[in-house]
Amino acid sequence: MGGFGRSTRIHSEPGCRTIRCFAAVIAAVLSGWTGLARSQEVQWQRVTDPNERAFTVEVPVGWHVEVGVVRRNGIDPRPVITMRSADRAISIFYGDHRIPVFTAPSELLASGGFQEGMLYVPAPGMRTLVAKYQTGAEFALKWGSERLGRECQDLKSAEVRALPEADRILDFGYTLRGVRLSNDAGEASFSCSLRGVPAAAYVFATTQQPAVSFMDGQNARWWLDLWTGFVAAKGRAGEATEVLTYIVNSLVLDPGWVATQGQNTMVVSRIASAANMAITQSMSDAYWYQQAMQDPAFARGSQARRGVATFYDPELGIRRDLHDRGYKWIDHAGNIISTETHEAPCSYCRELKRVSAQ
Repeated sequence: MGGFGRSTRIHSEPGCRTIRCFAAVIAAVLSGWTGLARSQEVQWQRVTDPNERAFTVEVPVGWHVEVGVVRRNGIDPRPVITMRSADRAISIFYGDHRIPVFTAPSELLASGGFQEGMLYVPAPGMRTLVAKYQTGAEFALKWGSERLGRECQDLKSAEVRALPEADRILDFGYTLRGVRLSNDAGEASFSCSLRGVPAAAYVFATTQQPAVSFMDGQNARWWLDLWTGFVAAKGRAGEATEVLTYIVNSLVLDPGWVATQGQNTMVVSRIASAANMAITQSMSDAYWYQQAMQDPAFARGSQARRGVATFYDPELGIRRDLHDRGYKWIDHAGNIISTETHEAPCSYCRELKRVSAQ
């Protein structure tokens, strides 16, 4: 399936609401491609998926934006978002419906003439690519190189990391009614050249497969679940990270649409919450953001610009960057709940304690 179908294309105009906590040092202005940023307000507007009204997301005013749910097949809808700053110094992506589902090589497939790299159709309307399973880090490096190479040249790997903490967050979110899916998150950071100037690039990927092999493992499928990243002029990598973090945290699925897909709203909410936390937490420790944070002027107010604060989850033993609004609680389904007062919203909710970012 090509393109976005009926995706929203936005050249935003001023007048949308300002996220004050995200305003300082977010939007940068390239001056002779030096990559030096200056403080200014960033305005945001919430847009809705025009294809199925499946989700809404906040995007920066003035950026070129395309959003829309695109289906790989009748039962696999994927939110797809691409955006580019007005000066073309930053481009961001979330999701990619063109990446196929995969089938691991097997003796059965080989006997039918299907070798690695070939298309295999296990059922009408379901096209898969025969390929060995790849971890999130392997996928981010291999497929990330191809994706980012469309926008920048001379791509070189700067850092590739497995993300076991993100795995834990996602596994917790995906534990559904006795059905377990194995998540493997990873990221890859690259240096490259963007229209002749030094640039930074980043990819986050999560590959997924059933946690328990079926039968003898024949025709075992695996797939890409989470996929996001950016390309930015080198001096704008910190800004790109913060903008992408905010976008990920602002993405909200419509409960009515979820119900029409035959899905349990609470379960989907739990998965979406886990996905947002995994991406947000990983990006804050990623190579290019840590490089940007070495500048004390940039580091000051980092959480405020991203609109987050650090909260400690005693059950999982991890720290989470969550929206810096109100008190935070987590219920038995893993849903994060915010309250204006320090009063538990349910009898089985436990509090997430606000802690220092360090």
